Amino acid sequence: MATGRTATVRNRKRCAPEDGSSGPGKPKGGDSMPPRGATEPPYIECPPLATGAYGKWFTDLGVWAPTVEWVARRHGLGAPGTVSVGVPGSHPVFLTAAGYVVKFYAPHWPEAHAAEVAVYDVLAGAGGGLAGPAVPRVLARGAVFPGSERWPWPYLVCTRVPGRSAGELGAALTPQDRLAMASALGPAVRALHALAPGATHAMAEHARARLEALGHTAVERLRGEGTWPEGLLAGVPAYLNAASTASAAIDPRLVHADLSRDHILLARRGPGWAFSGLIDFADAQVVDPAYELVALHVDLFGCDRRLLVAFLRGYGGEGALGPDWRRRATAFVLLFPNSLGSALSTGLVNWPLLRTPRDLEEVLWPGRL
Repeated sequence: MATGRTATVRNRKRCAPEDGSSGPGKPKGGDSMPPRGATEPPYIECPPLATGAYGKWFTDLGVWAPTVEWVARRHGLGAPGTVSVGVPGSHPVFLTAAGYVVKFYAPHWPEAHAAEVAVYDVLAGAGGGLAGPAVPRVLARGAVFPGSERWPWPYLVCTRVPGRSAGELGAALTPQDRLAMASALGPAVRALHALAPGATHAMAEHARARLEALGHTAVERLRGEGTWPEGLLAGVPAYLNAASTASAAIDPRLVHADLSRDHILLARRGPGWAFSGLIDFADAQVVDPAYELVALHVDLFGCDRRLLVAFLRGYGGEGALGPDWRRRATAFVLLFPNSLGSALSTGLVNWPLLRTPRDLEEVLWPGRL
């Protein structure tokens, strides 16, 4: 996996975690076991997202490397050795030379910890992983400040999955590598979707409420990106209403929900690179499986329909996604909480000519496989 700055952790007595605000999904404190040979670290306030300070702070090894050591001592994991920053995403994630990863969950996304824990519990109940790619295995879990009235800073310690992210490899991946990756992803994602959601029913309720809220603000949000064709936006409300009816008839499944280039790992196989691992389930949802196609196709595949065809064939064919999957997936593109306009305008050569959501549906997805 990609690494950034590094720090070698030795015998530091104090450590520093972070703060945040409460909100729906706030952990109730998690593990309350006492740390082994360490006092509780001093509390550090989490910078708000609005100021831009969080972007540098959450990867600051001066703050987090000693906290990683504190977690390691608490759970008897052994010295972490050199600590490096994982691929920057939303939460503080750190890789250790000892072979484990420590992830702290920020207060700005209060539901993420519960979602990732739920997925790992489901995976453990299914034998610990998926057929084919490696996935992280939980070694320890807890909270830095259990019982705190402020954000308790929940965390997970997981095994480190070997490989490098597709985003890190970039142009080093040949067209053949990408096609093989897409083909191998199909059955792996189908296996994930086939898992019984178990105790993740609360995630389904959260997903329904979130998508409904995103629907109310869709046009305003898309217009605010400044990249979407204005004519297309006029038809968004009616299109979303029709797609919602189609989606309601589909059984919700456990989906990763962020199969981006940062979360797909590849390892050397002969002269090329092969799909080897799947990481980061913090955005997981229980929802219509067509939602899975958004980050997968727009970010990982760069809107390359040849790659999507290879994926869908490995997934079990377009019929495996249920009827009218193109409309449902297009609606999820319009509802996706992260900005996609720039990626779509780059990946779709006729982007400025789109006049309706139906136009987007026709150019984004392949025809019959």
